[in-house]
Amino acid sequence: MNELITYVMRFLKPFYEKKDAALQYKNRSGNQIIYGDPMQLQQVLVNLVMNAIQAIPEQEGAIRITADRTEEAILIDVADNGHGVPAELQEEIFEPFVTTKNSGGTGLGLSTSRRIIRAHQGVLLRSGTEDTVFRITLPVQAEPGGETQTVSSVGEHSTFLSA
Repeated sequence: MNELITYVMRFLKPFYEKKDAALQYKNRSGNQIIYGDPMQLQQVLVNLVMNAIQAIPEQEGAIRITADRTEEAILIDVADNGHGVPAELQEEIFEPFVTTKNSGGTGLGLSTSRRIIRAHQGVLLRSGTEDTVFRITLPVQAEPGGETQTVSSVGEHSTFLSA
């Protein structure tokens, strides 16, 4: 996942630099291996970071990506100090065609992202009170021989990713 997150940060650099925003990444997950479709996981990360970029204020915007690990899961948080999700949309933000954007946006990004993460046997949730935080949780399963990895049977292009 570390390589994937780093790639997404480089890919979206022109967008957050245009807003003069700060983007921080902390990897506290070590070198955990995740089995999944890197293109689909990349799509989720691009969507979450792009949503954060669009939500943050000019010149004062901040986005934080954090990768962490528990015994059971890899946790990836994408947090921003933007305008947040309106109270009336809190419950339906992951439904298709629901958007908080005034112009543009189809309202499919979060519903597609949640579907992809569920296909990887994970969870995508929104949390945060002052900052908006979207958390990806991907389960870790013990393998024979003592190694742990996240297992998924998603797509033909499944591969191991280092977290």
